[in-house]
Amino acid sequence: MDTDFEALRAPNARAVREAVDRFAGHLEKGKLSGEDVGTLAEQFVLLSRHPRWEVRKAVAHATRVLHHDVAHEVLSRLVGDDNALVREAAEKSRARHEERRDLDFLKEQHAEQFERWLAELEAKHGRPARDAAIEAAKRYAELLVREASHELAQPIKAAGDALENIAEALAATTLDRDAAVARLTRARNRVRFIGEILGSLREFSRRSAPSFARHSLRAIVKEAVAVVREGADEKWDVKVQVAIDRALVLQADRGHLVQAFRNLVQNACESFEKTPRPHRIRIAARPARGSLVVTITDNGCGMSEDMRLGAFRLFVTSKPVGVGTGFGLPFAKKVVESMHGGSIALASARGKGTTVTVTLPRTQEKRS
Repeated sequence: MDTDFEALRAPNARAVREAVDRFAGHLEKGKLSGEDVGTLAEQFVLLSRHPRWEVRKAVAHATRVLHHDVAHEVLSRLVGDDNALVREAAEKSRARHEERRDLDFLKEQHAEQFERWLAELEAKHGRPARDAAIEAAKRYAELLVREASHELAQPIKAAGDALENIAEALAATTLDRDAAVARLTRARNRVRFIGEILGSLREFSRRSAPSFARHSLRAIVKEAVAVVREGADEKWDVKVQVAIDRALVLQADRGHLVQAFRNLVQNACESFEKTPRPHRIRIAARPARGSLVVTITDNGCGMSEDMRLGAFRLFVTSKPVGVGTGFGLPFAKKVVESMHGGSIALASARGKGTTVTVTLPRTQEKRS
């Protein structure tokens, strides 16, 4: 294995960049000792001031896999670099480090919380209850892994088939360019969809402390509707009535709540496919015992009883493969119930539309 640290101090910028790339590969494969990682970290600090932007960009990219205390120092300097490509690489690496910290913290928190639950179970119901809970958790984890694998397997197979067809076409004597482009587009769309699933899974599992403040419920809902409207690919032909009094306010994490309502409104809009016009959504709210009750009613296709019962499960979607990831309603449920201490319920019937009822406490003193 090449651990020539002198190459990082070479007078030729290209040689330095290549050395940085080699060391990044060693880091990614875990081939460097703790001492070597420390030495490399010191070199990266120096190289973050290198006069050539190509070297600084290579350092910014390599730092994504540098698990050392100085990584933050290196990236903090490079995210303010004069060169846009260096800044972009540094931002991506910093995001990678933040994601890793989030995951490590999440694992630690889950372990501590799970151990507390097990201890409480054992104290109340004895050792058999603890063992049964562990077994149930294992089975549930296996179920989630199977479902995720199943959902990812379909677009991966479709992308693989398309790429295989392209390879066969390129090997043929004559090339049907239009067919090759169509297959390549299909593969690209499937890869993009896989990215959407992984992104949704990452967002769903992300642990972020809520930031509560007083907000107008009407303003939050109107913003969510605007986001859906702006993202519509086709002409907007949905009439949305927001019947919410401006005086209704609550303590909420605005960003997350907007996203939750955005998902609910988006689902309502997608229920109109192949249904006659006019397409209508009515969003209303009323106060009730320290809470605000919001209803989102559409005149779309509605759901079967089986779909309604599984609507809040991860990966469950009635949309075609490559269109829906099955995270919209589960994410909304997480924001409403886990983050805000509210509740969400769904009433629907095939051909008769759907009503989603969201209940949110007006204050969050105990959750701030």
